Amino acid sequence: MACRIDRPCLVAWLQQTMPLILIIYDGQTDRAYWLYVQAHFKKQTDFYVTKVGEQVTVHIPKVNEVNLAAMRRFAFYRYRIWQQARQVVHHEE
Repeated sequence: MACRIDRPCLVAWLQQTMPLILIIYDGQTDRAYWLYVQAHFKKQTDFYVTKVGEQVTVHIPKVNEVNLAAMRRFAFYRYRIWQQARQVVHHEE
């Protein structure tokens, strides 16, 4: 399943601390599919948001169906980020 994302939206999404999950609904099959946006683009070593055009097309794997297991996975992603954020300590005078 393919989805076009406007560059300004993508820039904003990639700056989010918490996981941004893009969900696309397919009305013909009555199913929804998801993509962890920040993780998807981090894996693409040759991707630079400053070098893209007005839109970027992402392909969402059909195995990424929104279901109970996916919802649990989303919660785990959030928990992992929350745990990482808790480890940051700034001591300032």
